[in-house]
Amino acid sequence: MPPSRLSLFSRLIAIQVKPYRAPEIRRERSARFHCFTLCILLFVLTAPSVSAEVVQGQGVSRFGEHIHLGPIDIPWSKANAHFGYVYKRPGLSFANVSPGPWIWQPTPYLSYDGFSSVDTIGSPSTMRFSIPESVVFAASPSPLYQSFNRGILLVRYYHTYGAIYFSKIAGNTIHYQYWYNPSGQCTFNTKNAGSEERPAIREFSEDQVWDELTVTEGETFIFDQSLKINGTLKITEGTVILKGKYAEFKNITIEKNGRLLAPSGTVIVISGNLKNNGELSTNEGTLVFNGNTPQSISGAIQVQTLEIDTTSFVIAHSPLTVQELYLFKGALAPSTGSVFQHIFIDEEGIFYPFYFAEITITGHLYNGGQFFHNGGSVTLSGDTLQYIIMNGEAFYNLNILVPELLIDEILVKGNLFMEPGVKVTNDAYPLL
Repeated sequence: MPPSRLSLFSRLIAIQVKPYRAPEIRRERSARFHCFTLCILLFVLTAPSVSAEVVQGQGVSRFGEHIHLGPIDIPWSKANAHFGYVYKRPGLSFANVSPGPWIWQPTPYLSYDGFSSVDTIGSPSTMRFSIPESVVFAASPSPLYQSFNRGILLVRYYHTYGAIYFSKIAGNTIHYQYWYNPSGQCTFNTKNAGSEERPAIREFSEDQVWDELTVTEGETFIFDQSLKINGTLKITEGTVILKGKYAEFKNITIEKNGRLLAPSGTVIVISGNLKNNGELSTNEGTLVFNGNTPQSISGAIQVQTLEIDTTSFVIAHSPLTVQELYLFKGALAPSTGSVFQHIFIDEEGIFYPFYFAEITITGHLYNGGQFFHNGGSVTLSGDTLQYIIMNGEAFYNLNILVPELLIDEILVKGNLFMEPGVKVTNDAYPLL
């Protein structure tokens, strides 16, 4: 919020809102010593070879980044919603590269003969490894060639073998499963496979601008800096963590198994709609609605600061719990059951609750714009002194439960209820 607005609010309603030396070895030329040495030599010569566990998991990579398989990084790009490309780099080769299917002809695109599972990957001596400029992969069957799916791609990076299955392309993002063997062996059978696949965790340390993001397989996306998504952020199953100070979206949809977390008090700007059926945690953050067409909020929302700065209006279909509401421009229509601590309505702001809505205010209210009661009820239920400045606007039903109230004028169109013992003053003069 601009400093001038904050200072105005504070002024009008007095709002108050954390050196190693190796040991010497004594060499004994005795029969015992030679016998001991011979035993060690026999052990080394007959010891079984070491086979490390295969590391497996899932990954998500946005275009412009590499596909990560432990020490193996593979450049890639998107062709369309079904196909993409992987590219060569020093030390990287691909197994069983072959001409593409007949439907691609006469284009020079190269395909590969993949594996149906890691169990079917055999000795590398039976495979052809090559270093082409690029190889086409399929992340889903093409409508033009429904049966085309090449399975698992085997790669070799110097002395490390890795396998990758391309799950899907979502926007400009590739989702994949991977396996690699840190022992340098080309063995991927289930006997030496690692732990069960775990959802991918991706962290971005620089500012990000994306077209869209859909989280569906339990992944976790961590954004350490600012994030801008020109389209929709949709979290069906998984977590998005906003650790930066600013994030901007068109639409946000959080399903039952989705979580959107802003642990650092991030400002989240939304120019479209917000739908929350999962978990939205802003931790003293700010939600800003600034669209130029009607916007909606569905699902319960709890936020430290809510700002409305739109050329249209915002409708909240579920109860809002807001510490500080700032209506700078445009209208907010909160639903019944909404609770606000402080409300500031600027000159171009409009507070317009649902018809017959029951609204609770536990702090201060300053109306410098328009307040429409819409036949509803407002309950003032703070624990300490509340300041109410209506500037000529009226309540319909007003319930005064606060111990002490300072109000410029009480105008009630419907019913007025006042808890016994409430001290109500107009400036310095008692009203009752």
